[in-house]
Amino acid sequence: ADTAHGPNHIIVGAALNSLGVLHYHLSADHSDKAMELFHRSLAIRTAACGRDHPEVATTLNNMGRIHVQRDEFEEALTYYEEALEIRRARLGLDSLDYAATAFNAGQSFHQRNKLDRALELYREFLRVARNKFSDNHRDVAVVLSGIAQIHQERGEHDEALKLYGESKYN
Repeated sequence: ADTAHGPNHIIVGAALNSLGVLHYHLSADHSDKAMELFHRSLAIRTAACGRDHPEVATTLNNMGRIHVQRDEFEEALTYYEEALEIRRARLGLDSLDYAATAFNAGQSFHQRNKLDRALELYREFLRVARNKFSDNHRDVAVVLSGIAQIHQERGEHDEALKLYGESKYN
């Protein structure tokens, strides 16, 4: 892509982001290469579109995922919070991209034992997912299980059982 468009073209930034995602999915052993690609993508996307563009938020979200893969939850939250702010402002509260980052951030807050914030973000994802998908969708089940786990960790067993029951999907 950089031969046809030049090394700083937005298409190159998108390609680098995609390559970073590929390395992320290969294994944790590829996280350094993935992060290198995401940093290059972020620089290009920021220069081409500005820091508040949804494509920048996509790369920031992906950088957060690398930090989660490395169990670096505070670092992940730095990226997720910025991506959330961009996606909220540019895509709106009903966007699946906004919801996905809310879920990712919720998982990191959950891992940091910041349960109130995790619950808030999980519920944001659930609100959007229920509007976009059926209640039998896998992503609805996953977030309901996460919410149930928080209630279980708090000793709220009746609520946890109710949510675990709702979290089954076909």
